[in-house]
Amino acid sequence: MKRKILTLSLGFFLFGCAPSLTPGRVAMKINDGEAHVCLGENQMKVKEGDKVGFFNNNCGTKHRHANGSPCSMNKIGEGVVTQLLDERCSVVRVVPGTKFEEGNMVEKLQP
Repeated sequence: MKRKILTLSLGFFLFGCAPSLTPGRVAMKINDGEAHVCLGENQMKVKEGDKVGFFNNNCGTKHRHANGSPCSMNKIGEGVVTQLLDERCSVVRVVPGTKFEEGNMVEKLQP
């Protein structure tokens, strides 16, 4: 019985929270200072002038968190949305010195 409750609880947690945990991605690196990013349907809508953060994912036993997760998102830089391409994708001007690449995670930063 405990196993069923645990399984159901875990399922509700994963399916109930998963959309808000899904970050966007760098779809295309235009150059060292500009990128096309797709924040996806699960992120808050962005507009020109919004700030976004760039993150990479460190996984492994030495990065294990107190909650048991073996991965951590590490902020590697920021950028500003300069143009909206469609509902999900935008052009972002990246802060000089940010070392980013295609596939890095991107999230809208709160003002």
